[in-house]
Amino acid sequence: MGVTTGTSITKSSLITAINADVLNVSNALIQWYAGNSNLYPNYGPWSFVSRDYYPDGGTAVEGPSALTTPTTADIGDTLVTASTIYNTFVNYSNVFTRIRRVRILKYYNSGGTYGLSFDQTAYISLNSYFQGTVSVPAGDTANISSNHVASAANMNQFINDLQLSLDGINKGTLTFREYYCHSSCHGNCHNNRGRR
Repeated sequence: MGVTTGTSITKSSLITAINADVLNVSNALIQWYAGNSNLYPNYGPWSFVSRDYYPDGGTAVEGPSALTTPTTADIGDTLVTASTIYNTFVNYSNVFTRIRRVRILKYYNSGGTYGLSFDQTAYISLNSYFQGTVSVPAGDTANISSNHVASAANMNQFINDLQLSLDGINKGTLTFREYYCHSSCHGNCHNNRGRR
C-alpha cells in the first residue's frame, strides 16, 4: 500500500501506511495472549516447578490480544518533521517485537525424571520483558531525518524496511521450557529437576 507517489504526505496517509503495511500484519499473527494461552499459569492440573524463559516464576508473560497501533495524535507537530515520523514509527515497531513465534515445551516429572509431555508452537503476544529493537538501514536514517525533505519513495522504503525487520523478529522462534510434576511429588521434583 505505502504512501502514494506524487501526492502530499499527510499524517493520515502515514498512519494508514504504517498500520496497514507493518503493525496490523504483526497483530494478525497473534494466537495466544493474556487469558488465552497454554503458558504457565494457564496449563493443566499439574504442579508448576519452574520455567527457563522468565526470571519471576509467578508472573504471567502474555500481553494483550492486539497491540495498540498509532493514530494521527501520535504525530503531534503542526509541521510534521521527518524525525518525528521516524521516531514514532521506530518506537511503535519496537513495541511490536513483543509478538513472537514461540515453541513451548512442557516437561512432566514421573519417577524423578522429566519427560516431554507438551510441544506446541504459536505466535504469542508477550510483555515488555521480551521487547526487542528493529533494525533500520543507514539509508533510511539519512533519508528520514530532520534535515531532509522525505519523498514518498523514501517513506515507502523506510516502511518496507521496518516491515522486513519486524517480520524477521516476529517469526524468529523462541523456545520456552516449563517443568511440572504431580502435587504429591512437588518437593521431589524440585530436588531432581537436573535429572531430565
